[in-house]
Amino acid sequence: MAFAITISCLLFIITEVFQRANIIAEKIIHGEIVYDIAIIREQILLTPGALSEGTMNALSIVIGMVWLISMLDSYYLARRQEATCSNQENPLSLI
Repeated sequence: MAFAITISCLLFIITEVFQRANIIAEKIIHGEIVYDIAIIREQILLTPGALSEGTMNALSIVIGMVWLISMLDSYYLARRQEATCSNQENPLSLI
């Protein structure tokens, strides 16, 4: 489930970045903007995309929350498995 949510959010973000990059690349090719890193950086911030800035931020927050919850769940499961294994006799100690 977490994997699907993360992939979905990343798909939206990557699509947005790709659309903005294409718009800026076409402006450079047609000579509308100069090939200068400062101007290109400014255009990245000014170029409108399909998603709003708030939506992009929300997608990033969702990814961060899913990862945080997944890390905490993994830690919880590992601790629970460790407790279960420590209650059983270790078969390697007999060797």
